[in-house]
Amino acid sequence: MKQAFSKIEQEHKGATVAAAIFNASGRFVRKPLLDMSVEDFTGGYDVSCKGAFMFAQHTLPLMLKHAEDNNAKYPPTLIFTGATASIKANAQMSSFASAKFAMRALSTSIAKEFAPKGVHVAHAVIDGVIDIPRTKEWLKDMPPEAKIGADDIAETYWNLHLQSKRCFTNEVDIRPMLEKW
Repeated sequence: MKQAFSKIEQEHKGATVAAAIFNASGRFVRKPLLDMSVEDFTGGYDVSCKGAFMFAQHTLPLMLKHAEDNNAKYPPTLIFTGATASIKANAQMSSFASAKFAMRALSTSIAKEFAPKGVHVAHAVIDGVIDIPRTKEWLKDMPPEAKIGADDIAETYWNLHLQSKRCFTNEVDIRPMLEKW
């Protein structure tokens, strides 16, 4: 992460960040708790929570600079991509759910700390299969409304970014019409 942001700084000296999205998860482990290794458990946490923490530490200083720009049309926006597991754990999902719960808590804490400084922080619960090439075979016998459109997620994220300082949405729940929840 340090190398990536160092390179960004070298190539874009003095640049600010208007929007950033943390969309990473660790290795998805579905195992009974008693069969899970410590590595299985912490792998998801290292990416989803520790990675989100590190990403936020690198992006927020650049976002604060953007927030100080009186010519900026929209406040800077930091979005964390979560999952259903961010709010509801299922059996054999303790690793994934713990990591996503932790990232959601981190997002909420960051939102409460940085909203007064002009930074919009949001957490997105993505509940369902995303319609991308890798998932084409999943739910293949279902209508398109059974999957979330990737472009629809992007549009929702864009709309979060367009919000004014008078209307910060800090969490959004995204699901397809036919998701069973």
